[in-house]
Formats: sequence, structure tokens, C-alpha cells
Amino acid sequence: MSKKGEVEKLVDDLVFIKEAIKKNNSIFKYFSISRALRGVLLYSGLVVISFSLWLNHLISKYDSFQAAPIILKRFTYFLIVIALVIVVIFKIKTMIRAAQKVQSDITVTKLIKEVYTGQTLMVMIPFIITIALFIVFLQQQALGDYILPIVAILVGLLTNSVVSVFHIKELIIMGDWLIITGFITLFFLSSFSTALILAFTFGLGCIVMYFATFLSSSQEGE
Repeated sequence: MSKKGEVEKLVDDLVFIKEAIKKNNSIFKYFSISRALRGVLLYSGLVVISFSLWLNHLISKYDSFQAAPIILKRFTYFLIVIALVIVVIFKIKTMIRAAQKVQSDITVTKLIKEVYTGQTLMVMIPFIITIALFIVFLQQQALGDYILPIVAILVGLLTNSVVSVFHIKELIIMGDWLIITGFITLFFLSSFSTALILAFTFGLGCIVMYFATFLSSSQEGE
């Protein structure tokens, strides 16, 4: 084989190896999702806290959310839907933009496949089923006040379980925050309203993770 042929074969082998590595490794290994999602985390945290304060205001004024005027309840539902849509679009666009720096042909469909792999689903599905069954059980037993603390604990455990899947070390901070605050609100339930539990667990959790991404970046010298 000529020298030129050997070089061409070597190039082909390198391309083959590169493609094989891509297929067997998650794209999330090659860029920082946590830094890419900083804006999403901050926005999500502020939205959850704002919604919680609004809900707490309605409950304080009308004794319960159900007793609030229908127009205020509809307005609240409308705001929730709009906020969720913005979060989803913001998150997808941010992740696509970051992923395209690594893989230029990445699409929303490909990104979803990268997120919901067999490994991911094997971890997530049991937790999702457990959370759903706990919610149904607590509702049936008229223990609705316990739903948010228990959901926070279970989501925290789920979050810690997917750290190695998504290669986001800051998820440990988020997961631990949800577990700790979930147990705090569970044991001192009478001291918290449902709205404040939501703000304390999930709202502040997003804010804490937002600041954690800056701390990890400074430690890495970025």
C-alpha cells in the first residue's frame, strides 16, 4: 500500500472512531448544560416564587384558593400556562444553541432522544410512577398538605439519580436542597402554607442551583 493510501486509511479510521464515540457517548459530555441553562434556572425560580407569593396572597385574603373569585382563579391558571410555555421554549432554544456548538446538525428531535435514552427512562419512570401514586394516595386519605413536601423529597432523589446521566454535578446541590427542605417542611408542616412550601423547595432550589453554576465555574477557572 502506498503512503498516500495509508494516510487515507488512517483518516477513514479516525472518522470511524469519532463517529463510534459519538454514538456511544451522550452529547451532554461535551458541553456544560448547567451553564447553558443558567437563565432558565433563574427565570424558573423567580416564576415559582412569584406564583407562590400570589397564591399565598389569594389564600390569605379568601381563606382558600377555591374560595377566590373565578376571574382570579382563571387569571392564575392563565399565568401558569404562559409561564410554563415560556420555560419550555426558553429551555429548548438554550439547549439547542449550546448543543449546536458541539454538533452542528442537532435538532429538537435529536436532543429529545439524547435526553430520554433507555438509561434515563430506566431511572426516571419508577420515580415518576412512585410520585404519581403518592399523590393519589395522599389525596384519597385527605392528606393533601403532605403532597408538596413528599414530592419535593422524591424529586430530589430523582435529581440526584440522574447526575451521572446528564453530567451536571450541580444537580446534586439541587437534589440535596429539595430533600432537605422537603423534610423540613414535612416535619414542620403547620409552620408553612402550601404556597410557601412551593417557594421554599422548588423556587429557592432553582435559585440556589443558579448560583451553584457560577461557583463551579469559578473553581474550574472559567
